[in-house]
Amino acid sequence: MSVFLFGIVNSDVADAVSWSGPIDADSEPDATRLTALINGFAAELGCALEGAGYTDFSTDIPSDSNLYATAKAQIIKRSAAQWILENQRHDDDYTTQAREAWSDYLERARSGQLGTLGADPTPRSNVQGAFNSQSQITIQPSKAPRLGYWRKGKGFN
Repeated sequence: MSVFLFGIVNSDVADAVSWSGPIDADSEPDATRLTALINGFAAELGCALEGAGYTDFSTDIPSDSNLYATAKAQIIKRSAAQWILENQRHDDDYTTQAREAWSDYLERARSGQLGTLGADPTPRSNVQGAFNSQSQITIQPSKAPRLGYWRKGKGFN
């Protein structure tokens, strides 16, 4: 699997760490090293996805899907964290959290839990009516045309 499957280039990671300065031939690590980091993390995720049954990436992971977007974001975040770690030569909260998030994401990919990503239904409330805090009961909303006005004995509605 190539890094280009998710369309990630050095500038994507550079944008994620823009506060640290430019990533070019003079930076530490340089742009060539960053490309190697991106390819390494993309290959690692590609193996996990193949193990979960995603064999034809062009049809199994459409570029407009949530899986594509989250995979891309995870690779960018992990590559950025590794670049920061190598640049600063010490671990901080961001790099630690990024490594943990990457491990969790790979574990989800290996176990095949990514297939339902974004497919969950939107949460909805089953409560009908309006809550009246004075009597602590739920009452049906008023059908009157003056909705939103305070009514003595009823409150709003």
